[in-house]
Amino acid sequence: MYRIFSLVVAFVFAIPFSAHAQTLFRPDKGTYYVLAPSGLNIRQSPDANSAKLKSLPYGSAVTVVEMPSWENSYAQDWIVGFWTKVQAGSTVGYAFSPYLSPLPAPGPFPKATEPCYEETNSGIAHLLDNYLKTKLKETSPQVVLNKNQSEEEDYYERIERTYGKLIHVRIENFYEGRNVIVEFPGDLFSGYIFATSFMQHCPELKAIADDPELVHDKAQRIVMVQSDAGSLFEVKPLDAQTIQVTFRSGI
Repeated sequence: MYRIFSLVVAFVFAIPFSAHAQTLFRPDKGTYYVLAPSGLNIRQSPDANSAKLKSLPYGSAVTVVEMPSWENSYAQDWIVGFWTKVQAGSTVGYAFSPYLSPLPAPGPFPKATEPCYEETNSGIAHLLDNYLKTKLKETSPQVVLNKNQSEEEDYYERIERTYGKLIHVRIENFYEGRNVIVEFPGDLFSGYIFATSFMQHCPELKAIADDPELVHDKAQRIVMVQSDAGSLFEVKPLDAQTIQVTFRSGI
């Protein structure tokens, strides 16, 4: 289902778990939102085979009651995270951390009634831009930087915004394209889940989301997740606590 790019090709299953440890984000106490498209299970103990206490629908808010320990790390296919202790109403149990986002869940998006040719061919930056405008509250004046406007084909504009203390946005406008970039607390795995949550309403986009390119370094750690050559989206860590998600549009 997914493609792996590195000097040595290997499946994630063959990679020691420690290869991922540097990139994993442990969610701290606070409110998070469910990004699992079909809902996220709360389990009695930190184990995939543990009894299911409750299923939380996409978009619901849940409280992380304590930062997960490294002993509760878990891999589901190539997605790696933690069994994290959460509370939803009166239910207290464990949920898989990559599907918990500090940002509100994208959507709802109208279900596509025809092929999404515009998004698959021209890009999805507008989806992230609309999300930022409707779901988040800007907390500082935007900064606009213009460069190379002497010739139309050299046009470039960069806009920077801040949402809360930890969410930074950069919009790059070109002559025939646009990048919308958001940086927030997370890792490659939670960043990928966030990015692809914009793509579930359209079968063509979902097919792209379900078949990402996994880029590895020489130590076989995943260092970037992207659509085909990054044409629609790209996810990469900035540091141990911050992820950068880029959506692109253009011709």
